[in-house]
Amino acid sequence: MDRKLSNKETEFELKSLFSKYSAQVVAVAGFGIDGYCFHDDKKVSFRKLGQAIFKPNEVQLCSFSYFSFRR
Repeated sequence: MDRKLSNKETEFELKSLFSKYSAQVVAVAGFGIDGYCFHDDKKVSFRKLGQAIFKPNEVQLCSFSYFSFRR
């Protein structure tokens, strides 16, 4: 990141940067672990696990539909 900052015409995607930072803070403060959120070479990071949990699948869709639309 330091190399990118030395170039004055570099643009950053701040949404990605802030989501990595937020996930790292939750990992450290909430669980006391290193979340490896800024290491792109890691296969498993706290951020990737969080994204996988909240990614909708068929079972979640069916249960949401069942509990939302029943009378």
